[in-house]
Amino acid sequence: MINYRGITINPGVASGKVHKLVKLTDDTYKAAEKIDQIAVLEAALAKSTKILDEQIATANMLYSDSISIIFEAHKLMANDPLVVDRAKELIRQGHNAYDSYQAAADEVIEKFVVMENEYLRNRIIDIEDAIDRVLAAIEDTVYEIQLDFSDPRILVVEKIKPSLVLNIEKSAIAGIISESGSYNQHSGTILRTRDIPTLIIDNCTRLFNDQDKVLLDASEGVAYINPEPNFINDFYRERG
Repeated sequence: MINYRGITINPGVASGKVHKLVKLTDDTYKAAEKIDQIAVLEAALAKSTKILDEQIATANMLYSDSISIIFEAHKLMANDPLVVDRAKELIRQGHNAYDSYQAAADEVIEKFVVMENEYLRNRIIDIEDAIDRVLAAIEDTVYEIQLDFSDPRILVVEKIKPSLVLNIEKSAIAGIISESGSYNQHSGTILRTRDIPTLIIDNCTRLFNDQDKVLLDASEGVAYINPEPNFINDFYRERG
């Protein structure tokens, strides 16, 4: 049995098979010829804003203002004039809507990466989440990920995006292991509100394989891969 230690984002114990959620496709977008790319961008922004409004309403109904405010901020980020105006400028230079919006957003993100203030650096994942939603709308693809399993899984991801944490079904996901993240990120706030045990373990997407059985002890900051049944029984017996 192998075990790995990590940083706790939300304590708790969970067990299940691994489901890895990693990006396998590239970001190449092929724009249709003779289509007004500024109109494509504006339609994507309108679609993304509508969905975010729905998520804000859901968060208000199910949780609290502290959660809905996160997605209010995402709406502002997605429609940030600095990003949108720069993207339109790039479109007028001959680039497509996807590449222009991505490039404009990257310029903003680069400014956050070098900031010394940890709070501001922790907002990068929010910006990426908001931007990726618009990019998905430009591609006319569904951004929300639907996960449905007969038994709860341990989700292994590269990053914990707030929208992912808000929308996953607790009946499908028992716990989360991520390569990156921070207690003070907005994702952590949602995880603790929804009480999903979560650890940060470097290179977890390489260390864990689909269908591995994992016992996640986020309270002690350790994940056990393919533990023996006797170990599992003793573990839960000791925890009462």
